[in-house]
This record gives sequence, structure tokens and C-alpha cells, in this order.
Amino acid sequence: MKFKRSFHVFIDNFSTTYKLLLFKVIVTIIFACASIGILYPVVNKITDSTVYTDLLNGVKDFFVKLINGDTSSLAGISSNIKNNFAKLGELIEKEKANIIISLSLIAIIYLIQRFFQGVGHFTAASLINDKMAMHASSPFIGTMIKNLGKASIYNLIYVPLSFLYDVACFIGLGFLIFGAMSFIPLLFRFFIIAVAVILVLVIKMTFTTDWLPAMLCGKHKVGSAMKTTLSRKGKNTANVFSNYVIIILIIMAINVGALFLTFGVGLLISVPASYIILISFQFVNYCDDNEIKYFIDKNTVVKPDKVKKLTREEFFRGEN
Repeated sequence: MKFKRSFHVFIDNFSTTYKLLLFKVIVTIIFACASIGILYPVVNKITDSTVYTDLLNGVKDFFVKLINGDTSSLAGISSNIKNNFAKLGELIEKEKANIIISLSLIAIIYLIQRFFQGVGHFTAASLINDKMAMHASSPFIGTMIKNLGKASIYNLIYVPLSFLYDVACFIGLGFLIFGAMSFIPLLFRFFIIAVAVILVLVIKMTFTTDWLPAMLCGKHKVGSAMKTTLSRKGKNTANVFSNYVIIILIIMAINVGALFLTFGVGLLISVPASYIILISFQFVNYCDDNEIKYFIDKNTVVKPDKVKKLTREEFFRGEN
């Protein structure tokens, strides 16, 4: 039932997909340009070196002679390629300090980008909350400005925690791929990796699912909302987990299809739409668990078995 209602809420809020898309494109372009500006001097210094040019020419010459059947000089060319590889390694070693600084700056830029992307997701969540609570169509920019303080505090906590979780899981998956599963056939190894990736995503989403709805719909402060989402007592975690498994599988299938069947063009819609369906499920799950009345479309209101009576103050604050 939650999955069905989430789909209806997603359709009712589909226009938010285009607003989130525009925001994500702007943020991505800005931070991509910043990343290129940091990496370009170091990369350019290496690619402009005679060692790098000689290495490329040597590799090209090797394959040309191999295709033409001229194998007499391949041994000499191979020796030159090995020497140029060694010289390139020496050049990279000399630039080690600059490379480390550049990669550190890229990591910082990545975190800042995730912060701003998170602000966009928070704004989209606020739009969905307004639609579900009052079926109001709120402006994206105005809603972002209005919720900028909350969104900033939320992302200052969520982004570093999420990053640390992702790094830990990435290291674990790396060990799984190159260590623990080295004896398993390659095809079955890919299957296990896919299952592990899905589990990693689903676990994170399950234990953060109530965070945004608790802040926007439940009017909790960020710390209280964090405690709410981490406490899974009486929240039917198994049901939330299974719903996320299905949603993630559908999202992966749609995005892979968009990548290969539309040559990547479909990703412009499918990626932001993926965030909207996930946010829709979060709010439907929170409203159902907390017996809160909400719209799934213009003409349909989902009411709990027991309607909560609002005080005068709660009514004028827009709580439901």
C-alpha cells in the first residue's frame, strides 16, 4: 500500500522533477568547472611533457607495426615503452605533493557539491510536503530561501555522515571484490557485488527514512529528527527495508535502461525523478506511521483510522 501511494504522490509531484533537474545541472556545471580548474595545471604539466608524448607515440607505433605484421622491431619498441613508463612514474613522483593537494581540494569540492545538492533535495522534499499537506504548489526558489537555514543544518550533519558511511562501504566492497571473493567465478562475483551494493544503499535509506519528513512534516528540529529516524522501535523496519529494495531495483533498472536505450539522454529525467520517488516514499511512510492525513492527488486524501484533533495553535501553524 505504501508503495502504491508513493507512486501516486510521485506522479502528483512530477513537475518538481524538472525544477530539481535544473538546480542539479547548475550545481554540477559550477563544481565541475571548479574541479577542472584545480586539476588542469597538474594534468597539463604531465601531458605536456616529452616523456608522456614519447610514451603515447611508442604505444601507437607498437600497435601499428603489430597490425601490419612488422614484428621485427616490436622488442625494441616494447623496451622504449617500459623506459618511458618508468620516467613517467618519476615525473608523477616529483608532482606528488601537487597531486595530493589537488585531490584533497577535489574531495572538499565534492563534499561542498553534495551539500548544495542536498539543499536541492531538501527543497524538493519541502515542495512534496506542501503538496501532500495542503495540495499547494510552492515555488522552488522561494521555498529554498525560506528553508535555507534548516536545509543547511541538516546537510552539515547528513553529508559528512553519509560520506563516511559511503567510504567505509566502498572499502568493504573493495575487500570483498579483491580479497574474499578472489576464488569465486567472475560472473557470480558480479552478482554478489550487485547484491552488496543494493544492501548498502537500502540499509542507509532505511535508517534515514524519517529524517526529512520528521523535520518538515513533524516540525522536529534536526537533532530530534535524527533521533526519530535512528530509533526504529515500532516502525516496522522490515516492511520499510523490503519497500526500499523494490524501489531501488526499479530505479536501477530505469536508469540503466535510460543510459543504454537513450544513449544517456533519458538520465536527465530519470536521475532527478529517482530522488523524487524516494522522497515521496519517505513522506508516505512517515505519514502512515504517524497517522497523518495527506493528499496523494488533487481529489484523493488518505485519512488515518483515528484522526488527530488539532489545537488552535497547531492549526494556524499548518500542522496536520
